[in-house]
Amino acid sequence: MPHGLHWRILPGLVLVFLTLVIPSVASADWQYFSYSTEPPLSNSIVITQSGVSSQGTCVWHPPDSTPFMSSGLVESRQIAADYATCTEQVEIGTPAAVPQPGSGETSEAITTPVCDTIDPEPSCVTTLGPPAQELPNYSQGFAWHRVWWEDFVHIHLAKVEVRISWTWGGGGCIVGSTPMAQLEWHTASSWQRISRSMWQTTDCQNHRTHASAHFFNGYFCRAAGYNYDSHIFYSDNRVRGGYTGTYGTAITSTWATGQCLPFHWRQISDNHYWG
Repeated sequence: MPHGLHWRILPGLVLVFLTLVIPSVASADWQYFSYSTEPPLSNSIVITQSGVSSQGTCVWHPPDSTPFMSSGLVESRQIAADYATCTEQVEIGTPAAVPQPGSGETSEAITTPVCDTIDPEPSCVTTLGPPAQELPNYSQGFAWHRVWWEDFVHIHLAKVEVRISWTWGGGGCIVGSTPMAQLEWHTASSWQRISRSMWQTTDCQNHRTHASAHFFNGYFCRAAGYNYDSHIFYSDNRVRGGYTGTYGTAITSTWATGQCLPFHWRQISDNHYWG
């Protein structure tokens, strides 16, 4: 058997079996996503919020994690979704550790601004500050925000992570910052990256790293007999570093189409400081 061929055959066999026991997202009301194989979130709350119906799917707006950031590491995860009404339940809390992807992924690091075509196209205006540097009475901050989609067995299908390191202190403007984005997608089950954009915006008080991306799978669902492809989109995932050392994270929206098996999104963020 040619190298890698078993990765293409196995998902198809699994999907054919699962389509007999798991209904498609479109035909269900509430779909619940189990995290029983992972440590529970501590100090967690559950919120219910609405997405937006668009072209046969739901565009989700993961909640702002800023109010929960006093504890450092913060995770939000979709625990249930009703695609008929575009309503979701989201658990927010502190994870025991950062969830790690399995094998079979391709990774891409972006350290300089790049703008690809993406739907929707972000405003890809870039204003870079000077490189971060060490100065008396100044501190170095580092923050990151990761958003990814999983399938029902928690395989990480596609991920967009944004990072920023910035120099702040003295009550003045941010001296400089360094942006970075990290993308990953599960090539073992035929996911591909179609496009990505990374850019930075800066002013005196805040520097931000932004990233958007589009991922595609033309094999996964078709192997189970469905006549459509799968797509995952991220629109403006961003992380902010502030002039007083504060940070914040957000993503405008994320959505998936062609879900022959239900996918669900997760996001996590954290920060560190050096004097």
